Amino acid sequence: MRAIHILLLIRLVTAPGRAEDEPPAKDDVRTQVAGWIEGLRSEDFATRESARKQLKLHGLKAQDLLEAAKSDDDAEVRRTVRAILSRAPQRVTPDTAGLAPGDFRGLGTITLAAKGRPLGGVLAKMGEPVWAEFVVPERLAKAEVAFDLREAPFFDALQRVLAPHGMHVPRPFDTLGTAAIEALPTGVKPAPWAAAGPMRVRVTEVSASRTLGSNAPRKYALTLELAWAPFVQVAQLETPKLEVARDPDGKGYRPTPAMNRNVTYGVSTSRRHHDFTIHIMPEAEDAKPQLGVLELALTTRLRFDPTRVTFDAKEALPQTKDGVTLHGIEAVEGSHGQYVVDFSAKLPDDVADRSLTAHILEPGGRLSTLGVYGGRSRSGDGTVRIRARAYRGNRGAPAGIRVAWHRREERGTLRFRLTDVPLR
Repeated sequence: MRAIHILLLIRLVTAPGRAEDEPPAKDDVRTQVAGWIEGLRSEDFATRESARKQLKLHGLKAQDLLEAAKSDDDAEVRRTVRAILSRAPQRVTPDTAGLAPGDFRGLGTITLAAKGRPLGGVLAKMGEPVWAEFVVPERLAKAEVAFDLREAPFFDALQRVLAPHGMHVPRPFDTLGTAAIEALPTGVKPAPWAAAGPMRVRVTEVSASRTLGSNAPRKYALTLELAWAPFVQVAQLETPKLEVARDPDGKGYRPTPAMNRNVTYGVSTSRRHHDFTIHIMPEAEDAKPQLGVLELALTTRLRFDPTRVTFDAKEALPQTKDGVTLHGIEAVEGSHGQYVVDFSAKLPDDVADRSLTAHILEPGGRLSTLGVYGGRSRSGDGTVRIRARAYRGNRGAPAGIRVAWHRREERGTLRFRLTDVPLR
């Protein structure tokens, strides 16, 4: 298992006197970046502007020097390097070096400790690497929390932080990667759930039935809500396989004939959840209407190892980052609040192409939905050109556009163990 962490993509820098797209000798890079940072301190305006331009174009080759300058005493240095780092493409990924093919258990695990930290800040820290945002009640945002998580599955880690405050995440993430934190109603027990890797399975509904005119035992239908963290995409899901089901005394339950069919579902790239129904019946007449243990195996085709790039609409267009070019954001003439967003992407493979998504970046950094793609074409060199509509109303022009895709797609199985599941 590997905890998730953030990696920043790197671009080449150039040496003074070279063409901007020609990389300098490797040994020169750090010296040049350090010199450009020093140039930001100059009293000469032209020197500062030249240094800013070079750092903006090429400074990420020595990113550690930019990181070290984020808290510099010089305000000009601080502003410039922070702006450069904020625009850098972020690649969020687990350390896949030790991850076996199809083994998703380590995806999105959290290793984090805190004592006396505000809940709002902790949730922001936990959500950042998995592209998640939380809506936290104002009265709890400043509540102090204490915990020590070691490679905990994401949803398990989240609940371990929230439970001491009587809070939970009652619904899956929406299409923008946002989830609401809410108080658990007084006297209500949380629905049974289990977490594995980047996913959570929760029992949301149970119904019982009996065949009329026979002595057949009751049959139970359990509705399961499968939810996943925003940094992964689910391409396909198979019907969960029932591995273990027994009451508190150890008496077993088995699948009904309705569970014998294996069905594969396709999933939209915008979804963050899917509902299943499993059907079970007791093996013994005196089995209790309660499951002490319910173990399920879920086979899925998952996309992960994501990359995203962000474009600032205030900067001159076109802009190109990491193979994606934003060509334009233009108001639709005679139509109130509609904008056409035009961008193209030359992506590395079919996985990236299939997983491509785009959103509007609002002032303040929040995302909103970019309308249905108005046109998609492909040129001979594999470049995909997309024209989409943004419906803005009175919100004005978008502040920017964020484009994301995934680099890997694999098939694997996750196992979930739920306890104390009532059947009536």
